[in-house]
Amino acid sequence: MSRPLRIQYPGAVYHVSCRGNERKAIFRD
Repeated sequence: MSRPLRIQYPGAVYHVSCRGNERKAIFRD
């Protein structure tokens, strides 16, 4: 089952989750 499409509009704030295997970071700031 896929996720519903994200509603996008200017000024919106989105929660971004990005983890690799074993909850490791996949990139650094």
